[in-house]
Formats: sequence, structure tokens, C-alpha cells
Amino acid sequence: MKVNFTIRMKLISSFVLVSLLFGLSSVFTVHNVEDTKKSYDYIVNTAGELRSLAQSIQTDSAVQISAFRAYMLYGDAKYKTQIYDANSRIDAAVKKGLELAVLEESQKRLKAIGEANQQFKQVTVKVMNSYLSNKKKAAEEGVTIILPVSESITSQADSMAEWMGGTVIPDNVKKASDQAHAGLVAVIVISTAAALVALALGGLVSWFLTRPLIRLSASVKQVAEGNLTGDKLVIHGRDEIYQLNEAFHEMTVGLKEMIGGIAGSAGQLAASAEQLKVGAQQSGKAAETVASAIQEIAGGAEMTTVRLDQNQNALQEVLGGARLISAGSESVLQFSRQTFGEAEDGSRYVEDNLNQMRFIHESVQKSNEVIASLSGRSREIGGILKVIADLARQTNLLALNAAIEAARAGEHGKGFGVVAGEVRALAEQSQQSAKNIAALIAGIQQDTEASVAIMSEVVAGAQQGLSISELTSEKFSRILSGTENMIPHIEEMADVVKQITGSIQEVTDAASQIAGIAQSHAAGSEEAAASTEEQLASMEEIHASASNLSAMAEEMKRMVDRFKIE
Repeated sequence: MKVNFTIRMKLISSFVLVSLLFGLSSVFTVHNVEDTKKSYDYIVNTAGELRSLAQSIQTDSAVQISAFRAYMLYGDAKYKTQIYDANSRIDAAVKKGLELAVLEESQKRLKAIGEANQQFKQVTVKVMNSYLSNKKKAAEEGVTIILPVSESITSQADSMAEWMGGTVIPDNVKKASDQAHAGLVAVIVISTAAALVALALGGLVSWFLTRPLIRLSASVKQVAEGNLTGDKLVIHGRDEIYQLNEAFHEMTVGLKEMIGGIAGSAGQLAASAEQLKVGAQQSGKAAETVASAIQEIAGGAEMTTVRLDQNQNALQEVLGGARLISAGSESVLQFSRQTFGEAEDGSRYVEDNLNQMRFIHESVQKSNEVIASLSGRSREIGGILKVIADLARQTNLLALNAAIEAARAGEHGKGFGVVAGEVRALAEQSQQSAKNIAALIAGIQQDTEASVAIMSEVVAGAQQGLSISELTSEKFSRILSGTENMIPHIEEMADVVKQITGSIQEVTDAASQIAGIAQSHAAGSEEAAASTEEQLASMEEIHASASNLSAMAEEMKRMVDRFKIE
């Protein structure tokens, strides 16, 4: 079964298809941005925090072993507290890391660190309990048992930090970059396809609408000029233009028949008028000749009246067809204006999409500036940490010198030696912490540099998406201009149809006047036949009426000659 689409359905279907393509492009863009944001959030939040936790575990492991050594040397209970606090912090870091970790490898490494930390705690408690009874044995156990466990914790934390910084974060950076690139390619392909489809649909719709209208307009102009010999236009489809062409053809056929009938009637009317004039001139010679002529005139007038009535009915039918064509032209004009309004709405939607792309481009540029500023701050912190590390190293050397001097002083320098040892331990811890912080800052700088590179690619992608949206807006404006240019052609056709309707109305009015005159003349002829005594006086009036009738017949013939029917 063949489906017949109206002009309204064709235009609406075209704009709906283009809108769906642009909607699909927007969905792909939003989906790609969300995926990229998730990967970036994982890099910034989860992966970065796991790496920070691993580095904090390194620091606390160093604190544990330093405090254990200090306890073995001095037996001070405060070092126990430091050991337990560092051990608790490692447990808390492991627990938090397990909550954040998504990868199975991350969970496995964190669990291994947690088990080693529990082992360190158990062995440390055992060694410290035996410290009071046998310091030498406790020291040996600390060297043979505790130090390997502590080194295991430190090495596993180092391995995890290195794995996060060297494998997980780069992999996620690459994943985010691949997602952004794939999304950009998809947006470019879909936007290009949408633009091409929009151009193709605009060209096809314009061609399908204007081509038959231009041909029909040319035919209407021929009819307006009086040429009724043109062939019927062949228009495919069953839309409003096809219906308008059919109605116009019916009107042309009816008008052609009507003009032919009027031409024949005008000839007969002119002949009758001449006969009437001859009869009027001869009426003075013989009454019988006058009566016979009057009867002939009455018969001719009656026949003329009948033909004029028939022609008037035909003109009324043609006038109805012309009005139907005029109504159809107004309907087509209304649909075209409505389509132009919908095209303006579509242009506004494209402009809104373009403004949104500009806003995204500005936001991405601002984010890139913030990340670049963060990279500079990280370098400044690295310089400060270098100064702190130098101070800690110098303090360590001073504490070592002080311990040597205290040893030389013997019993009197023992207390000073203890203080120097604590200062040295504190300096070592500060130096180690400075190194750990420096490692953290270095990792942050690497992450920031990677983020700067990614944001540069995102800025480029946003710029390209903005360019594509601007190109789409330009193409849509061209479609809108084409639709706007089509409306004057339709308005011109409607005006021509109105002119034809007016011309037909004039012909109809003239035919009505001729019929009235013919009826009046027939009545006068019957009265003349009934009363031959008044014939001579009436002949002058009949002669004058015949002259007027002949003049009107000439006028009607002149009007009919405007039309070419053969």
C-alpha cells in the first residue's frame, strides 16, 4: 500500500529526523564527558589517596622501627607509645585503603601489609616484655625477627606506592584519554552525518516543493494571459500540490468549454442582431414581413437566452473551482509559514546547543589554569622541603658530634648523651619524613603534569566540538533561508489564482447582463407579434436594441478573444 505524505508531514518528518540526529550527538557528548570525569575522579581521588596511604604507611613503619630501636637503647616507656601509635595508624591506613580499593591487586597488597603489621605488633610486644629480664636476648630477637618484618612492611608499601604511581595512575590516564578521543570521534562523525542529512533533506524538500510549484505557477500565468491550450501538468504524489494541480486542470477545462460556448453564443447573438436590424428597416413595407421577422427574432432570442443560462451555470461551476484553488493556495501558504516558524525554533535550539558548548569550553580552560597553578605550588613546596631536609641532616650531624663529646666526658656527659641521642633520633625522623613528603610532592607533581596534558587534550576536543556546533548552526541557517525564499513563490501563485477568480466573476456578471437583455428583447418581440398596429412605432426601439445588442456582442467577443482555446 502506497503512503501519501502531505507537505506538512514531509517538512515535519525532515525536521524531526534532523533533531533526532542532533539529540543523539548530544547524548554521546554527555556520556563521553561523564566517563572521562569518572576516570579523572578515580585518578585524582581514589588512586591518589591510595598512593598517599602507601606513603604514610612507609613513614609510620620507619617511625615504628626508630621507636623500637630507641626503646632497646633507653627502655623509655614513651617509645612504646610511639610504636603503638604508629602501628595503629598503619592499621587505620590499611582499613581505609581496603574501603577505597577497587582493584583486586590493590586489596591483596593492602591485606599483606596489614598482616605484616599485626605480626610486627605481636613480636614487638613479646620482645618488649622480655626486655626487662634479658636486654641482650631482646635486642637479638629485635634484630632477627622484628627488623625483617618492618622491612617487609616498608618494602610492600614502597611497592604499592610505586605500582600506583607507575601502573594504575598511567593506565587510568590512558583510559580517560582513550575515552575522550573515542567520544570526540563519535561526536564528529554524528555531527557531520547530521549536518549532511540536514543539507540533503533541505535540498530534497526544497526541490520537491518548488519544482512543481514553479511549473504550476507558469501554467497559471498562461491562463491569466488567456492561453488555455496548455497540457495538464504531471505531478507525482497525492499531497496538496497534486490536489491544487487537479483543481486547476478542472478549472482550465471548464473555463475552456465556457469560453468556447460564449464565443459561439456571441456569434449567434451578433447574427440575430443583424437580422433584427434588417427586419426593423423592412417593417415599414409590409406588416406580414415584420411579423415573420419578429417571430424569427423571438425564436433566436429565446435560443440565446437558453444558451446564456447554460453558459452562466458553467461559469458558476468554474468560479467554484477557482475559489477551491484559491482556498488550497491559502492552505499551502499557511503550511509554509508554519514550517518557517518551526525552522526558526530549530535554529534557536541549535543556537542554545552552541552556547552550551562555549560554556563547556570556558570551564575546561579555567580548570586547566587551576591545575597549572597547582603544579607551580607543588614545585614551591618541593623547594621548601629541600631546605627542611638539609636542616635535619645538619641537626643529625650536630647530635652525633654532641654524642661523641658526651662519651668523652664519661659519667658526667651521660645525661647530655641521652639528650643528644634523642635529638639525633628526632633529626633522623625529620629527615625521613622530609624524604617521604618530598616523594609525595614528586608524585603530586607527576599527577599534576599528567592532568595538565589530559586537560590540554580536553580543551582541544572542546574547541573542535565548538567549531562543529558553529558549522551546524550555519547550515541550519541556510535551510531556514531556503524555506523563507519559498514562501514568496507560494504567495505569488495565490495572487494569480485570485486574479483568475476575479476575471471569471467579471465574465459571469457580463453573461448575466446579456441574458437579462435577451429576455427583455424576447418579451418585446412577443408583444410586437401580438399587436401589429404598434409595429412601426416599436421598430425604432427594436432597431436601437439591436444596435446595443450588437455592440454588447462585439464587446463579449473582444473579451472572449483574450483566451486562446485552440
